[in-house]
Amino acid sequence: MDARQYQSNPMIRNYIRITWRQLWKNKTISFINMGGLSVGIACSVLLLSYVAFQLSYDSWHEKKQDIYRVGLDFYQDGRLVIESAETYSAVGPALKKDFPEVLDAARLYNMGYKNNCVFSYNNTYFRETRFLYADPTFLTMFTFPLVQGDARSALAQPYTAVITESTARKLFGNDYLRTAMGRSIQMTDDDRNSELCKITGIVKDIPENSHLKFNILISWSTLLHRNSGLERFEQNWNRKDFYTYVLLRPGADPTTLEGKLPLFTRRHIPEEQTQHQQSILSLQPLEKIHLSSGRLDEPETTIHAKAITFLTIIAFFIVAIAWINYINLATAGGINRAREVGIRKVLGSHRSQLIRQFFIESLSLNIISFVLAILLIDGIAPLLHRIFSIDFPVTAIFKNAYGLLFLAVLLLGAFLSGLYPALVLSSYKPVTVLKGKLATSAKGLMLRKTLVIFQFSLSILLIIGTFVVYRQVQYMLHRDIGIHPSQVMVLDRPGRWDTARATHNLLVQRFKATLKNDPSVEAIAMSDELPGKEIRWPTPYASLKNGLSSPHSISINTTTIDQDYIPALGMTMLAGRNFSDAFKTDRRGLILTESAAKLLGFPHADQAIGKEFRADDGDYTVVGVVNDFHQLSLQQKAAPAAFQFNGGDLREFEYYLVKLKTNNIHQSVDRVQSAWTGSFKGNPFAFSFLDDYFNRQYQHDIQFGVLFGTFSFLAIIIACIGLVALVAFMIRQRTKEIGIRKVLGANIQEILFQLTKDFIRLVLLANLVAWPLGWLLMNNWLKDFAYRIHIHWSVFILAGLTALAIALLTISFQAIKAARSNPVESLRDV
Repeated sequence: MDARQYQSNPMIRNYIRITWRQLWKNKTISFINMGGLSVGIACSVLLLSYVAFQLSYDSWHEKKQDIYRVGLDFYQDGRLVIESAETYSAVGPALKKDFPEVLDAARLYNMGYKNNCVFSYNNTYFRETRFLYADPTFLTMFTFPLVQGDARSALAQPYTAVITESTARKLFGNDYLRTAMGRSIQMTDDDRNSELCKITGIVKDIPENSHLKFNILISWSTLLHRNSGLERFEQNWNRKDFYTYVLLRPGADPTTLEGKLPLFTRRHIPEEQTQHQQSILSLQPLEKIHLSSGRLDEPETTIHAKAITFLTIIAFFIVAIAWINYINLATAGGINRAREVGIRKVLGSHRSQLIRQFFIESLSLNIISFVLAILLIDGIAPLLHRIFSIDFPVTAIFKNAYGLLFLAVLLLGAFLSGLYPALVLSSYKPVTVLKGKLATSAKGLMLRKTLVIFQFSLSILLIIGTFVVYRQVQYMLHRDIGIHPSQVMVLDRPGRWDTARATHNLLVQRFKATLKNDPSVEAIAMSDELPGKEIRWPTPYASLKNGLSSPHSISINTTTIDQDYIPALGMTMLAGRNFSDAFKTDRRGLILTESAAKLLGFPHADQAIGKEFRADDGDYTVVGVVNDFHQLSLQQKAAPAAFQFNGGDLREFEYYLVKLKTNNIHQSVDRVQSAWTGSFKGNPFAFSFLDDYFNRQYQHDIQFGVLFGTFSFLAIIIACIGLVALVAFMIRQRTKEIGIRKVLGANIQEILFQLTKDFIRLVLLANLVAWPLGWLLMNNWLKDFAYRIHIHWSVFILAGLTALAIALLTISFQAIKAARSNPVESLRDV
């Protein structure tokens, strides 16, 4: 063994022994430090795991760098009408044919979103919403591994299907790998399509961090066997119904290709110019789709990149507060070890040796805190999931470049937070220490005050953010949206129709009549669109005068309804009347919202009554005007809307809305289910409530609010943990001062004021730092909302008072205890 190594080993063992003794000797401070650090690290890692997971969407596809989704912006008369994630069916093949830089293209038809689809196998029926038709290239372009079947050929033939492992297990049991392949499943939808498809592949269940989630794929060529299948699903340049993805050749520049797309659309859709229309195609990188603000027709809810940034900031705030606690307590408590440093330096210890000793102590405490943090994460993550239904997949950090960077920063911060106290403690001069002058130095006190101000600035900033986020989320959830969706059940129309049209209409009429006679049902209405669901293509209306229509049309979102729809949803007639079966002319009637009437040139609602307009399917006359309402969330402005009337062919309605008037919801649902199963045999009963359905649009906003509030609260708790220890230390330093003041006649209130005034001053200074930063950050976050709260000055006052109250509660117990102590005990050693 090398002599130097022989000498160093006992020295390291000696450092470790001293470290253990110091930690055990100062059990309270060590426990507080480890507690604060472990909670802070655990909270940061949990938040960063959520962030890393959101950033990891679609990152596991092997060709992700070269895959782009084609988006569509459609303009009418220079006005943006649609900003969609879908485009025309002919776009993908044309891009591959026209541009050599496009290596491949794949299309998806999101049938599960658009239709009520019922699958069956061996007399087992189930609804499926995650169901796509896919080009055969889809499985080779994307990395969805097959456990059985060949990705190149699984979807090559018509009437073939690929299912996920969970779907296979549901249909064929645990022996699905032996029994599923080659079997056939039946798809029936509410457009009377019926397709028997052979299973040619089983794919692994789709990861949660995929913007495309499906349980069943059916080959694209199956669509071509429908009526007008080739025209609609292969050669279509005017119906945007299809997700289109392109795979670019390695090294191809997507910006250059995107610049060629305007000429491409003009060449393939030349008639748009004469119709004052324009289709603009764009390329969206695969990995950016989930972090976009969200286009219409997104297959899954997206999340704002700004929300991810804010959560990342909170994570760093939390761990920064924990590190500040540690530095503050380590440097403050270092005064108790100043004499040790002085004596060791007099006895010949070098500063480098002292730095190693103190750094090993700090590193040991950090390592123990990391271990405790891991144990805490293991315990708290399942609890948070049960309470808030939010997953925190910690392993996501290790699968994402951003996550690894976050971990590197955490490790670096832990290193620096240990190094700084080591440098401070080892810098004490022996002469100053042994003369007892160190305690009177203002440098350490100023540092601690600065750190407390910084710490409470972060805490106040988080309190401001919590108030603003909570108020904005509550504002969106409870603001009047122009309809009354509470206690409205939503049922998709039956997916299986084995009867003629007239017979099926009679079944719908029987279902409706049964519920109308039910005492627990206030109304039952029908429509082909639903509040909270995107209207995929607006209807163009041109003004009609003397039988001639204007050359310019205005596109408006249009819903077909029955006469019960408007009263069932509590809408208000501003002019004219509601639809009625009593007026045969209402089959060509039109009801506008107030903003739609203004868009069509009528400042006052009553001016629109009786006016005629021409649409693609004929002429319409305005019979009424209703209040504006929100078809989609408050993140977007309320769009003008129109209603057309269907009073006869009930089969065409896609949704049945049942307004309940009882608080006994379970009993009412059972009665609706009984009416459903009695009218529509072989159709699984499924429902949602309209307010829940509408509020799904706020899923990520609600999650953001929950995460922001929960972890901000934990950050403040961590700050208080450090403040408790710091106050205890500073009171110990002023014990004799307190005793002298009491001997000289000071009462408890005066002593309490002396002990707390410095902290009150620090919190007030922290407010001055936090308020402007809070306004800038939260105002920037609110810019993404079309309807938003205004940040009132009271938010800052309330945040400041909350921080002050928390600080006073934190220090008051110890301050009161010190103020009431016996001065004889305080002055015994004087």
